[in-house]
Amino acid sequence: MNKFLIRCSFFVISLGAVICVYFFYALSGAYEVNGKGEWKMDVTGQVGDFIGGIVGTLFALSGTLLIYLSFREQTNQNKREAFEAAFFEMLRLHRENVEEMRLSKEVDGHVELAENRKVFRLIYAEFVECYREVKKFFRKTDDYILPKYKVELEMIARRISDKIDVKEMAMIDTAYCIVFFGMGNEGEQVLTHQFRKKYDGMHFRNLLT
Repeated sequence: MNKFLIRCSFFVISLGAVICVYFFYALSGAYEVNGKGEWKMDVTGQVGDFIGGIVGTLFALSGTLLIYLSFREQTNQNKREAFEAAFFEMLRLHRENVEEMRLSKEVDGHVELAENRKVFRLIYAEFVECYREVKKFFRKTDDYILPKYKVELEMIARRISDKIDVKEMAMIDTAYCIVFFGMGNEGEQVLTHQFRKKYDGMHFRNLLT
C-alpha cells in the first residue's frame, strides 16, 4: 500500500512536470520570456491560471498523498512503540514475579524449598507425576467423556493437528486442573464443579477419591 501511494505521488509529480514543460514549449513559438514587446497581463495571467489550476492541483495532490503516508507511518510507529513498551513492561513484571516465587514440597520426609525459576521445574515435575497417576484412571475407551466436552476437545484438536488424541488431551487437562487447583477442600470443590461438566459421575469421583 505504501509503495503504491509513493508511486502514485511520483507519477502525479512527473505528470505535472511534463504538462508544465510541454505548455511552455508550446508557448515558446508565439511568446518570449524576455521579449521587447509590451506585457499583456490578460495573456500572461492565463498562463499563471493554467499552471496554478492544473499543474498546481497535481502537485497539491501528490503532497496530500505524501502527507497521508507520513501520518500513516507515524501511526504505525506509535503502535510499535506502544507494543514494545507494553511487552517490556510485561517482561519486567514477569521477572519480578519469578524472583518472588517460592514453593515448598515435602520429599522423602523433608521439606524441599524451590525459589525463582526452580519453582517451574518443581511444578512441572508435579504435573508429570500427576499425569502418570491420572492415566491409570482413564480407560481405553472415551465413553466417560461427556459429548459436549468431547466436541470441544475435537474442535481444538482439529485446529492443531489431526493426529492429536482426544483422550490424551483430556488426561493432560485433568492433570493440569489437579496441579493448578490442588486437592485441598476448596480445590476439591472446584475440581468437582469442573469435572462434572466434562466426565460422567463415576469417572470423576474415582479421580478425586
